[in-house]
Amino acid sequence: MRILLVSDLHYSLPQLDWVVGAAPAFDLVVVAGDSLSISSAVSLEAQSVVMLRYLSLLQLAGRVAVSSGNHDLTGPDAHGEQGRSGWPRRRPRVFRPIAIR
Repeated sequence: MRILLVSDLHYSLPQLDWVVGAAPAFDLVVVAGDSLSISSAVSLEAQSVVMLRYLSLLQLAGRVAVSSGNHDLTGPDAHGEQGRSGWPRRRPRVFRPIAIR
């Protein structure tokens, strides 16, 4: 099984473009947090919209697992926990087991 693990992209569009281009060569892409940039001139809400589009492109290429990081948290969510505004809150999806060779 080939896994592409990326993190700390901090809304770097050239890096996100690279990840989308590289994704088809991997069985799983893991985006492990800090996808947004708290120091960008672009609002976190606008960055969230763009990141959702990139995540949609990644899903077209195959399996994707995503985790938020401390830079992706924009305030309390409906449950009172720090969360990301604009990103859907989803329960983890259980994947079918894959034989590792």
